[in-house]
Amino acid sequence: MPVASNAWGNGWPNVWLGTSAGTQKTAETNIPHLLCSPAAVRFVSAEPLLERVLKISGNIIFDALRGEAEEELTGKPVLGPKLTHLDWVICGKESGATARPMHPDWAKSLRDQSLAAGVALHFKQWGERGPDDFSLSGAKSIWMSNDGTTVDGGVAEVHASCCRKAMRLMVRHGKAGAGRMLDNREWNEVPA
Repeated sequence: MPVASNAWGNGWPNVWLGTSAGTQKTAETNIPHLLCSPAAVRFVSAEPLLERVLKISGNIIFDALRGEAEEELTGKPVLGPKLTHLDWVICGKESGATARPMHPDWAKSLRDQSLAAGVALHFKQWGERGPDDFSLSGAKSIWMSNDGTTVDGGVAEVHASCCRKAMRLMVRHGKAGAGRMLDNREWNEVPA
């Protein structure tokens, strides 16, 4: 994402720029460009969140939430010009009949990273399927592992699939029914 114009100078106080980062690959591709922008507020929209998104890695590990970098092998801090950071993370899932599920740990990981870095988080929605505690009998459900593997059916089907991963029950509630709660709280934060 090249900067639009030299007229931006050090940035304009009313410009908020964001990028999509619903996978680790898109995070690694898009976030560095965003951080080079002279925007007053930089945000990431992790929607739809299709996998766990961790810190950007490579030869240098860059923590976009904190604006810190270190060498991957040695862990030594990378010194240089002041690094910028993200101001806001928006996270959620898609809705509709063909919506793919999101494992709760993926959203919780972004929430935990944002909290640790002091970055505002807005959890938008679970989409069609949300986590369940077996309270909804008869609802269309799937089992999902943290790596995105899904199995339709009940406990017997999960066992028969030879899946040796920890699985989480995800029930099709519909967008309104799945809601916006993440660990019994709505996350509606915006940058200060």
